[in-house]
Amino acid sequence: MKFLKYILLLAIMLNAQTITFNDKDYKVIKSPVTGKHWLDRNLGASQACQSLEDAACFGDYYQWGRKTNGHEKVSNYSSTKKLLDKDLTTGGKYVVVKHSSTFDWRIEQNDNLWKDENSMNNICPKGYRVPSEKEILSETLNAPKPHKVFDNKSAYANFLKIPSTGFRTLCLGDVVRQGRHGSLWTSSVYERESFYLDFNPTGAVMTTGARAEGLPVRCIQN
Repeated sequence: MKFLKYILLLAIMLNAQTITFNDKDYKVIKSPVTGKHWLDRNLGASQACQSLEDAACFGDYYQWGRKTNGHEKVSNYSSTKKLLDKDLTTGGKYVVVKHSSTFDWRIEQNDNLWKDENSMNNICPKGYRVPSEKEILSETLNAPKPHKVFDNKSAYANFLKIPSTGFRTLCLGDVVRQGRHGSLWTSSVYERESFYLDFNPTGAVMTTGARAEGLPVRCIQN
């Protein structure tokens, strides 16, 4: 029986669709909970996770609603204190925000930047988009066992294998709490903030945060 399960798993892996996007090859995985299709790792990650502390699968840290333009790279230490009226296509800098009524990287907020695949700043491959709050909730906090997420270990045990990436702060632009704290942006908004999945060694929650924070993104198929 175990041998048959191994053969079936191997066949699924070999037949998995591959998407090449921004010089990286992603596999497509099907949710055993909802049947929806997801990329097998965070956007920008060089490989699927081997552990919850696997830095190679952390991916990029996006400020909510921004384009893929360099600001999301941890290796890019360039930052600016100047808020933007619109995002750059290339040469993006991480916008650090210490004093703002909205704690957004934009001068004027825009709730629709990641709304769907056709949004002006959609960062996912063609046919994919940033998931909504409800879509991530269905696969994690509201999922049945063994996929239910309630801390950082169960986040990695989930079929999405969500790592403990830490996050990039809005005030300094430094990455903190790697290996313990994890998160994923959603496309959903609430007043001046945006929803994201947040977890650590003792709990997990869907909450809202400042749009200038840098968090990972996992893309879902339309």
